[in-house]
Amino acid sequence: MKYKSKNNPMMSKHEAKEQFYACKQGNNESPEYYMYKLKAWADVVKLCGGNIAGSWGNIPEDFGNQEARKEAALDYILAMAY
Repeated sequence: MKYKSKNNPMMSKHEAKEQFYACKQGNNESPEYYMYKLKAWADVVKLCGGNIAGSWGNIPEDFGNQEARKEAALDYILAMAY
C-alpha cells in the first residue's frame, strides 16, 4: 500500500500505525529481521506524519537533548512492541 499517495493523510497515519502494532514475528523469522520489520513500519508511520513513540518529554533529561530523547522514546516503544 502506498501510504504517502493516499488522499486522506489521517487515514494513512492510522493504517500505518495499525500495521506497526499488528506486526508479528514469524515462526522461522530471526529476531533481527523482526526488529527490521518493526523499524520499517515505524519509518512508514513517520513518513505519513505520524509518531508511534510516546512523548519525548517523558524521557529523563539525562538522556541528552530533545533529539536524543525522541530517539530514546522510539527505542522504548520498539522494545515494548518487540
